[in-house]
Amino acid sequence: MTSYLFGYGSILWRQDFVPIRTMIGTLRGYSRVINQASTDHRGTVHRPGAVASLRTSPQRFVVGKLFEIAPSDQDRVFEKLDVREQNGYSLIPISVEVGEAIFEAVTYIALPDNPWDLGEPSIDQLVQTILLAAGPSGSNMDYILQLYRECQIMSSGDEPWKALVAALAHSPRFVRRAAALKIELPSPH
Repeated sequence: MTSYLFGYGSILWRQDFVPIRTMIGTLRGYSRVINQASTDHRGTVHRPGAVASLRTSPQRFVVGKLFEIAPSDQDRVFEKLDVREQNGYSLIPISVEVGEAIFEAVTYIALPDNPWDLGEPSIDQLVQTILLAAGPSGSNMDYILQLYRECQIMSSGDEPWKALVAALAHSPRFVRRAAALKIELPSPH
């Protein structure tokens, strides 16, 4: 039986597997948030980064990518993802809309109160974390910039964490990194 995986964070640009197909999908009843500490990818134990998770939010939705995984690849793909997403994430069953169709899928969510849950950090706290943290998968700034770019491509402009990108755009370092990655930041208000 074919499996479907919903991606909303780094898996949007770094799958580490070849899906049968990729579709833009909508997950209703959730909001994308930047509230999970990363000590294994975008930070270290001594200076954790901040990455995305999902929180239940009845009136909101998250646009992401739905990856169809071949039955012959499922064990290998999910074994690798279980290691990649070990820093507080759990595999959760969900339903994803693609047009009029509903797909039963799974996604990795860092549930509240896991050991790396940041709670509800202020934008100022997140800005300081993101500007300083880096880990084996790269800088926390690059993570936020790539996530921002992917959301722009998917036309997911209603994300509540976009205020974070606007706050980070006050940092000349962040602006220079965005320019180096050819990512256009929102106009300052």
